[in-house]
Amino acid sequence: MRLLAAILAAGVLATPALSASLSQCADSAAGSVGAIAEPLGNNTRTYAKGQIRVVLMNTGGEPACCAAHIAVIHPDTDGYSLCTLVSDRIGPEGWMSVGFGGKTTYDAATGLTIPFKVKRYVDGSGSETAETLELLVNQSTGEVTVK
Repeated sequence: MRLLAAILAAGVLATPALSASLSQCADSAAGSVGAIAEPLGNNTRTYAKGQIRVVLMNTGGEPACCAAHIAVIHPDTDGYSLCTLVSDRIGPEGWMSVGFGGKTTYDAATGLTIPFKVKRYVDGSGSETAETLELLVNQSTGEVTVK
């Protein structure tokens, strides 16, 4: 009983944070210009005086369950543009849907936090879960991470 209490206190059995797959846009059809979700004005945002651009992507229903992705165009440490594709799982699978959600915040020490509302397909069940995904874009390091 003490062991269980210690494990719970340590957070070992806590619910895992929402995960995502990060890759270069050029490595996937989901990161191509043809996958930009329309209408463009509803599916793009710019931050940091235009240096960070976020584009919601949609591969047109392929795979059928999971066609929504996020492309983040951001500077690397030398000032060149990088494109990071954010998907639900490694490979071609994105989410059932993705939308901008909540307030974007900035912390000089860590970077820009951008929240998204995603619907994740639950394998084999045909159902979905609605979740919030937060991406952290750090211009100092040129990195995009899941928060």
